[in-house]
Amino acid sequence: MNTITVNDIQQRGIAALAEATKIGQVQIVEPNHPIYIVLTETEYASLQVRSTQKVSVLDLFAQAGTRSRADIDAAFKAERRPFGLCAGEFVVPDGFDEPLVT
Repeated sequence: MNTITVNDIQQRGIAALAEATKIGQVQIVEPNHPIYIVLTETEYASLQVRSTQKVSVLDLFAQAGTRSRADIDAAFKAERRPFGLCAGEFVVPDGFDEPLVT
């Protein structure tokens, strides 16, 4: 990412910004910290398109690696514990809900 200072913009005007955006995104900084990020129209449009698309977390995992969404779903199902593993193994006493102090 290209970086220019606020002073550059004050001295050279919008020409400094136009020149810097030819390379791509521009970060405008004050002496101690960044304050703005400037995008080209094309980059901004691509962000808008991506923000309107609904993407699930599993789709993102699938894009990041070589596994398909179906493979990831199967792996998640295999890792999940079945419901009620200990059903019938514990007995709750009759007075369980009563206060402990008498």
